Amino acid sequence: MVIGGNTGKRMNLLMPLLLTVIETHPFLGKGFGTFFLLNKVLVVLQSFSMTIQLAVLCDAATDYNGKLNILGTFDTIFSQQFPACHPQCSVALRISFSKMEEGNHTMKINFVDEDGQSIMPSVDIPVEVVLPGDATFISRNFVLNIQQLKFEIAGLYAIEIAFDGQHEASIPLAVKKMSQAEETPV
Repeated sequence: MVIGGNTGKRMNLLMPLLLTVIETHPFLGKGFGTFFLLNKVLVVLQSFSMTIQLAVLCDAATDYNGKLNILGTFDTIFSQQFPACHPQCSVALRISFSKMEEGNHTMKINFVDEDGQSIMPSVDIPVEVVLPGDATFISRNFVLNIQQLKFEIAGLYAIEIAFDGQHEASIPLAVKKMSQAEETPV
């Protein structure tokens, strides 16, 4: 932002300092937005952005009347042989949206190996964000059920979550080879 005159020069010099104070402040830098002081008036450029409250890989998940029910989260799968097939799992997400995210969006979920290659087709989920008149935010649950997930080799995998083309979160998964002598984890 450029402001003309002497006031503009002073503000342009102070802007980086003001942004640094805001970004390092324990409250202002944590989702409360970006603020500028212009001619003794506080201007809020943005406030409360989308927040991924929860992103997990689990045995099963359901959304029941806005409540996210999760069963058996995990971050490691053991197999005695490869390729391995995991019979059933779910990706569970809880995301809060603010007034500024109202409208139509696309969330993309992509399961990738450690080289970034997809191990299954990516899933595009249309998301319509509408807040009631008196609300400042709304939370939504998303559950993606996956059946017969195949892993060609042991290694590191991830579930990549993008919103309108921008990466927002990753859920890591380790897939390990288990020797015959090892006991199967619960």
